[in-house]
Amino acid sequence: MSNSLEEIKNLNSNSTWKDIKKVLLKDYKIFADIDTNRTFYLKEEYVEKLKYTSDTNYKNIKNFLRYRTAGSACLDIYKNNFDCDCCSDTIEVLRYLLEKEFGKDNIQFNKPRVFIIKDGNQEISIETDTMNSVWTLLNDYMPNIKTVFDRFSILLGNQDICGNELVLKQFDNYCLLTHTIGNFVYVPKGYNVGRYNLTLDFSDLTIIDLKRQKDDNFIWYKDNFSKLYMNRFVEDINKSFDDIRPKELFDNHLNKDKKPCTLRDLSKCLDTMNRNILLRGLDIIKSIQPEVKNEVDKVISLLENDIDIDYLLNEDILDNIDKSNKYKEFNSVLSDSDLLRVREKLGIKFKTDDEIKERILSFMLDYKSTYNYLPRGNYILYPILNKLLTDDDKNNEKYKDIIDKINSLEK
Repeated sequence: MSNSLEEIKNLNSNSTWKDIKKVLLKDYKIFADIDTNRTFYLKEEYVEKLKYTSDTNYKNIKNFLRYRTAGSACLDIYKNNFDCDCCSDTIEVLRYLLEKEFGKDNIQFNKPRVFIIKDGNQEISIETDTMNSVWTLLNDYMPNIKTVFDRFSILLGNQDICGNELVLKQFDNYCLLTHTIGNFVYVPKGYNVGRYNLTLDFSDLTIIDLKRQKDDNFIWYKDNFSKLYMNRFVEDINKSFDDIRPKELFDNHLNKDKKPCTLRDLSKCLDTMNRNILLRGLDIIKSIQPEVKNEVDKVISLLENDIDIDYLLNEDILDNIDKSNKYKEFNSVLSDSDLLRVREKLGIKFKTDDEIKERILSFMLDYKSTYNYLPRGNYILYPILNKLLTDDDKNNEKYKDIIDKINSLEK
């Protein structure tokens, strides 16, 4: 496996978003591969199907299923029982961050996942984990993946991945991001397994549960929450831990069932988790390599202002942003090629601007009727609408919510 810590350190002031994105989105599980010497009871064609893929059709969901299937089928991955959140690459990055915050001489590592921190007269034990669990949600949304046989059926091409297109795309991003540096966290020793029954590994429910814990490891952990790079999971890190409020994964989650029960809540939950992971990953990269601060802060600003995640992950959007840092000014985001790209995305190449406008408006109204809210702040569609809408459009009550969204983004 290539060394992630060195890859981050090798970034510099000339690094582009493309360079940063390569490190931010590094999927740790794909560096593990199946040891074919241990799969003698499977046909060779099956072994090939279990190898990680670059197929474009939900490749990250399929790769996550491969990761889970190989373990369930007792296949060795990356030598011995490979686990992304305590692999050598993860440990090296997380150890570096602890040494940076608490001093190199005060950090000891015990395999496979425990760090012992000397802090004054205390010796504190923490361990690695992933903050949110893909399996919790994916298992419910795709009931045909519960057994190893189900997953083999999908990976062998006997079943398709089916569901709502928007939600599946969010799941696909989440299946990538779950094993990137932004989702590998520290928790008090023993909490890696212990928290699931109470919190289902949801970040907001985890914060609430941590408030109830009184063990010395937990008290120290809560006092040092910010130094452990956990800020992105709460609303106001400047308050004491007992007073902070977690970022709810979907509206009113803390007062609802543990799992999202509607498509709308599921979509919001996935978006929030993906956004938190990306923001925390960028915080870590910036901490390890301060030379990329300016470029990283641009992306952080976009994520905090609700840029569409799928667009951010798949386009070099920063190439279109004016260096003046006026991210919310529409003209600084648009380039001559944007209308062409929207035409292609909407399947209406070389058609008129009026047709583009009607197609975007129709999409947004359909989206709102389905999920009861507008698409998040897409830095292409809303700016283009702002250019194409007429005065009559802006006074049309049917488009009021869309106009309000545009106006809020302009401020």
